[in-house]
Amino acid sequence: SIYLSFMQIHPVCISENQCLTSQNKQRFSEKEPLENNIQEVQLKRKKQKQIQWHPGFCSAVRLELWENHEDLDYINEYNLNRKPIQIDLLVIKKEKHASIQNVIGKIFRGHNIIEYKSPRDGLNIDTYFKVLAYACLYKAAGEHVNAVAEEDITVTFVRDRKPVKLLRELQGKNRTVECVSNGIYYIGEPWFAVQLIVTSELDEEEHCWLRALTERLSKAEVQRLICKMQNLEQKAEWKYVDSVLEVAVTANKKVFESVKEEMGMCNALLELMAPEIEQELAAATERGRTRGLSQGIAQGISQGVEQEIYSCLSEGLYGTAIGARKLNITENELIQRMTKAGYTLPQ
Repeated sequence: SIYLSFMQIHPVCISENQCLTSQNKQRFSEKEPLENNIQEVQLKRKKQKQIQWHPGFCSAVRLELWENHEDLDYINEYNLNRKPIQIDLLVIKKEKHASIQNVIGKIFRGHNIIEYKSPRDGLNIDTYFKVLAYACLYKAAGEHVNAVAEEDITVTFVRDRKPVKLLRELQGKNRTVECVSNGIYYIGEPWFAVQLIVTSELDEEEHCWLRALTERLSKAEVQRLICKMQNLEQKAEWKYVDSVLEVAVTANKKVFESVKEEMGMCNALLELMAPEIEQELAAATERGRTRGLSQGIAQGISQGVEQEIYSCLSEGLYGTAIGARKLNITENELIQRMTKAGYTLPQ
């Protein structure tokens, strides 16, 4: 599935979304300038809607903190109450005294609330206080009084670009802002420990997963990301790589195409990913067969495999583009089938 995410997207998506044929160029040139502008805006909006940043982000955090994956529990889009108020990612320490190795988790305590902003999302003073309000609601929603102490909660904001205006406003409100490492800023708040992570400023070698969540990847960064993939030691990490890579490729098609041509990555990636692809398909088929046998009909095997894919999608392990390719259907058909089966996609 990794190989499909990276390689198959080029002959299809590149030709449909980026490379105009001579016939298309002639058709666009015959339109009025205003119609051309409208068409460009519509194409840009369509492209932005197709990129599912948040599943990629949740996977990137897991990969960044992989050295402590046994010490942490992750809950995507945690519901604060019965109404649709969700935390992008809640990270809970399994053991209170577990020491987080990655610098982005040095601030972590027992309960860690993370707010992610995709490259075109803003991060202003109102958003800042809204997330602090989430932390207050989370603290107040314990099973009993003071079940979660405020000193055991941290808040993390993650964004591609540095929110200069926000930091200036916070300093004007007597909040301290301290840069403790490249791209990591601690913000002084009276109740909770707060940090801001600017992914574009993070160390390129140590944080390639979070840095991949941008529309401005360079060739060097793409090459570094691919090398990082090749050096992964535990197969459990691959299910999160899928989601990150899907976002990175979709948002940076031209760069990935260029790197593929220069490095000849096609055969190398295919050889690299073949064992993982086969194992994943075999595991999914076996899970589907188990479900299918319980239904007592041959069709149940196929349905069981589909349900396993629906479950992965609903948990945000990868996006609809990958799911659709696994089932050999369109994304619209996939969403319709999921809805009919009672599954929902993460927002």
